[in-house]
Amino acid sequence: MKHPAIIPCICCLLLVAALVAAGCTLTPGRQGWANGINLHNNVTDFTIENNVIGPAGEDAILLWNCKRGLVTGNTCGVNGENSIDIKNASDVTVSHNNCTNDKTN
Repeated sequence: MKHPAIIPCICCLLLVAALVAAGCTLTPGRQGWANGINLHNNVTDFTIENNVIGPAGEDAILLWNCKRGLVTGNTCGVNGENSIDIKNASDVTVSHNNCTNDKTN
């Protein structure tokens, strides 16, 4: 049986295309500004699917200035702010995620 990767976070701050984060367990921790998956500045054509993320100091998933993406089937919770935070993003589909017990939902 294949075990999922256990890593603290995924962060992309540059132009990236066709990023896939799937089947990971992310544990960024509750300290300060920690996010689980943090995509910024023109990340395009991305998929964030079937991950377990949390707890995070801020958001489990933060998308900022991204486009053409899918966020689905993720389990997020016990985060300092939001499970999924989307800012200035376009054409992003968010569906079938399980998000519970955040400071603000």
